[in-house]
Amino acid sequence: SRDWSSDVCSSDLQLQRVRGLLAVATGRPAEGEAAAREALALVTQVLPMANNLGIPVDVMSNFRDWLLIDLGTALARQNRMVEAEAEIRRSLLFRLQRNGRYASGTAFDVISLSGVLFEQGRYAESEKLADAARETLEGLGHGKGSSALASARSLMARAQAAQGKVQEQRATYAALAADLADDAEMRARFLDRNIGYAISLLGGGQTAEAIRIAETVAETSRKNLGDKARSEEHTSELQ
Repeated sequence: SRDWSSDVCSSDLQLQRVRGLLAVATGRPAEGEAAAREALALVTQVLPMANNLGIPVDVMSNFRDWLLIDLGTALARQNRMVEAEAEIRRSLLFRLQRNGRYASGTAFDVISLSGVLFEQGRYAESEKLADAARETLEGLGHGKGSSALASARSLMARAQAAQGKVQEQRATYAALAADLADDAEMRARFLDRNIGYAISLLGGGQTAEAIRIAETVAETSRKNLGDKARSEEHTSELQ
């Protein structure tokens, strides 16, 4: 029979989640999906007896919700967007029931859902959700340097661009740039390799900065293609 002690259970779940996240991060989303489903099955068994195991129910419920997001991400990476949306909505419903709208976890799920809707071409819905997440995060005190807030603004800008809302997109990118002005690492992540931002700058007359970003994107692409070619060559030599 399985050892349902608190330490063993928590360790098993954490390990399974890490395996899934690593699989998705290294281009193996089907394996990530399998790992998330296995961990979710275990959580489903544990939740009814969490108190008896000395595990706070809220902690286990929150872990289940993160696993649903992991599963949604793995499905999206396999271009199974409808399934991904369903799993993310499940997590969002659980969080809304437990924590309400104004909670960081809820906002994260809204951002995740916005991203999946964007990939389905549902740009107006995506923008609305990203803006709702932004409002929630700002209400919770997120500001300069917040990765979650930057993600919400970045998604808003992409959705606005896809709808041809040029002025709104420029305003969103301006707010994002202001938030990240003093954080080089975050700026590099969200703006300095963002071709959409470069196009927005070009349209606003900031040609030099737009060219700098476009050159950075091109150089990164060349490097990635070179790394991929070397990896494939090495694999071929081993066969």
